[in-house]
Amino acid sequence: MREKVHGCKTRIHPHPTIQVRLLFEEEELKRMGQAEIVEALKDGKWWLSREITKKVDVSLGSVQASLRRMIEHGEVEIGDARKVIKDKKRLKSRHFVYAYKLK
Repeated sequence: MREKVHGCKTRIHPHPTIQVRLLFEEEELKRMGQAEIVEALKDGKWWLSREITKKVDVSLGSVQASLRRMIEHGEVEIGDARKVIKDKKRLKSRHFVYAYKLK
């Protein structure tokens, strides 16, 4: 459950007896991996999540979680990789893949 308290994002611990509130300033959230991803995407090109992982040297799960948050906040554009990436050598799979770009 999330709520706003004095301009900070608040997260309440899910365990009912603990009732601990963890406050995160907006800047602290940016330092949790999103700043590195913004730096990697600044060139304006479309990138696959595994390419961002190699570029930033962070785990794939962390990159995907950060990208999901950034998409929700409208910071990152998402597209079909087969349509937006011109270099077909970068697409190693025949499966559907998303590509990401900074808005």
